[in-house]
Amino acid sequence: MTTKTVLITGAAIGIGRATALKLTGQGYHVLVTDILSAEGRAVVEIV
Repeated sequence: MTTKTVLITGAAIGIGRATALKLTGQGYHVLVTDILSAEGRAVVEIV
């Protein structure tokens, strides 16, 4: 099985965060980036 990797910009809040969480739940490797560093780190801890 091949694991897909995605990069999500603006992943700290809103649609970007929701997308990161959904794709992680579907087995994707998710890379997140955002200018909101504290919020972005929180998403990283979840995914």
